[in-house]
Amino acid sequence: MDKDPETEAWHASLEEVHATLLDAQAPPDARVDAALRCWKLAEHEDKIVEFRRQNLVASYGGYPRLAGIMLDAIVQEGASEEFMWRGLRVLIQLAYDNPGVSFQILQNSIKLARDLAKQEDTVLAELKEEAKKDVAGVDTKLKQTLNESKERIATLRARLSTPAELMRLFDRAREAGLSGRVLECVFHLLNNLANSCWDAHDVLIKDKTLDRALPLLLAKSTPDYVVAAVVGFLTSLSQRRASRPPMLKANVLEALRPIILQSSPAVNSIAAVLTAANLSGELAADKCPAVSLKPQTPEP
Repeated sequence: MDKDPETEAWHASLEEVHATLLDAQAPPDARVDAALRCWKLAEHEDKIVEFRRQNLVASYGGYPRLAGIMLDAIVQEGASEEFMWRGLRVLIQLAYDNPGVSFQILQNSIKLARDLAKQEDTVLAELKEEAKKDVAGVDTKLKQTLNESKERIATLRARLSTPAELMRLFDRAREAGLSGRVLECVFHLLNNLANSCWDAHDVLIKDKTLDRALPLLLAKSTPDYVVAAVVGFLTSLSQRRASRPPMLKANVLEALRPIILQSSPAVNSIAAVLTAANLSGELAADKCPAVSLKPQTPEP
């Protein structure tokens, strides 16, 4: 028998959270509350129980499962800052030390979306055949059904991985910006994905997370706690040997230099040193950079 099994009240709460997140008309406060409840549903002091609940919560419901529904709500136009923050904290909790859920969150139901798009293609083809029978004028309801089918197919085929969706937030928020705590949570989530699931690294790098991370390290306006979160993500990424060459190519070592020189826990300097050591271990002795205040000039 499972330890501390989920009660009827627990399952009822999960169902309510799922329904609220699916309801486009739900009040903003209700969505924030649903995110907070979702985070609590997946948390437990016993790791075995927590692991089970992470799986139950993340996989609840039909496509794209609760984890995917949460991400869709986070990146939705008009999502409030508090909901984005709360929602990201849910995904952080779900991915924590759970390789299976981390991979599920990373993939964001892309394969299932493609399979559903193929099924919808069949439906659309049948609708088009039906429309051909009435060449003179397709009835309004059939036209609407055709258009809805086309929209569903386009939406399904446009589904992106979680890192790619999160990186789009940076583009969308270029004018207004993202709050510090949302930025922090973005990189805590990426960190958990990289740390829990090494198979995620190639996707994380392909989706240009380094292009967003490094400018934050170099910008003087970035809050220390955001810098610390970015460094933590880079540390997890550097643990896998195959991830180091693209990190070196992106000049991660140069970006870490001022963080290391600060020698401060506020910006996670120790983790920055570890990351630099991991990356430098891939270099020949004469190519290892010296950490100093002077800009480093590459040899010809």
